[in-house]
Amino acid sequence: IVISNTYFSFEESIIYGGRDGADYFLIAQNFLNVPTDVLGHHKAWRFIIPSLIGFLGKFFNLDVYLIFRAFVFIFCITIILIFLEILKSLKFNTFQIYFLSSFIIFNPYLFRFFIALPTMINDLIFICATLFLILGFIKNKKIFFYLGILLSVFTRQNSIFLLLSI
Repeated sequence: IVISNTYFSFEESIIYGGRDGADYFLIAQNFLNVPTDVLGHHKAWRFIIPSLIGFLGKFFNLDVYLIFRAFVFIFCITIILIFLEILKSLKFNTFQIYFLSSFIIFNPYLFRFFIALPTMINDLIFICATLFLILGFIKNKKIFFYLGILLSVFTRQNSIFLLLSI
């Protein structure tokens, strides 16, 4: 997937489905002085991760878009590892784990999408957060549960519905 995927530039990512990412990129670029008047109200609430990326870009003097891409790879790997841990905890056999993991890894609307459009990082982290919640329930470990809640609150307003449903 890493070799065969399309890697859009920031401008191309806006054209090919990452319009929301333009707002996250704007937050990251201006993390100390975010122009909230040009952001949609619901986008302004999702400032934590893009602000962190903007801070890292300024601190290490790196391209913000490159940091978005690095975060995508980190969270893609994290999702795979959590998913594998969930399947092992549910006592799936090796073939089932391989088969079900293939559905996640090769799903064109998951990793390929986020690799091509890295500014959509909030959505990827929200997926990771829900997997942490599931792992916390399965293993009965509060640390995974709280990490899932924390990540979901940082990334999307939908976390309110997660909290209500729990």
